[in-house]
Amino acid sequence: MRSKVWIAVVAVLLVLSMVGGGIAASVNRKNREAETTTKGEETPEKKPGGKEEPGTKASDETTTEPVTDESTTEEPETKETETKNIDKSKPMVALTFDDGPYEGKTDVILDILEEHPGAAVTFFELGDRMLKYPDIIRREEELGSEVGAHSYGHRRLTELTADQIAEDFKKQQKVFQEILGHDMTVYRPPYGKMNADVHAQIKAPLIIWTVDTKDWSHDNAQKLIETFKKEGANGMLDGKVVLMHSTKDSTVEAMKTVVPWLIDEGYQLVTVTDLARYGYDTEMKAGKDYGYKFFTGLGAAKQE
Repeated sequence: MRSKVWIAVVAVLLVLSMVGGGIAASVNRKNREAETTTKGEETPEKKPGGKEEPGTKASDETTTEPVTDESTTEEPETKETETKNIDKSKPMVALTFDDGPYEGKTDVILDILEEHPGAAVTFFELGDRMLKYPDIIRREEELGSEVGAHSYGHRRLTELTADQIAEDFKKQQKVFQEILGHDMTVYRPPYGKMNADVHAQIKAPLIIWTVDTKDWSHDNAQKLIETFKKEGANGMLDGKVVLMHSTKDSTVEAMKTVVPWLIDEGYQLVTVTDLARYGYDTEMKAGKDYGYKFFTGLGAAKQE
């Protein structure tokens, strides 16, 4: 009888032990699940490619403010005004070259100028040719000369409609932005011809000339040299704008003599814009023409 009682007691204890173990295991499992859930909240779940699921929050270390692309709102750049070492009391002349650039011609003119530090000219270039020789255009400006516009393809503007003139101007303006990163500073209409539509549609100072060397009419370098010595004697070119063409080999050859001769005569070789600014104390305006009536010469005024 006693043995049966003990057997019953042992059985009860075994049952209680098994039940207790199951409860403890269940509690431990729930604790582990709760612990895993808590850790999961520290790192938000992300989609492939690193994008977070909606409703999650990135840690403070990886959160960044949106970046605004300021370049998309910038206005087109204009060429900055530079301070030049120009003596107002001394003679100054603006040599200008139309219809380029030309490889083997324009770059030779630049070589000549580079031999004389401080010497600068203005090149009135065609838009379609600028695209062919962008490195020459950049070098013109790098050496201190001025790059002016001479229309996109040398069409006679007075035979075009106002809309056509505006389109031609915008087309070349785009070339200036692409190559130099700024708008044109001066503009010479082909053949020097203009009318009311040209004044209205060309958004740059319109430059003509004071002295036409007529280099386009011959191929004689010595003749061009003699023209300069005649026109430039005794400071008579002071304050004047001289017309030439970079299409002519004879003009390029003559510059090998003309440039050093002018400097020896005491002339400062300056750009058209600098001649207006330092010689005539004028900041030229878009759409207004500046020719022989404006660049009349400074010699007489300086002698007074």
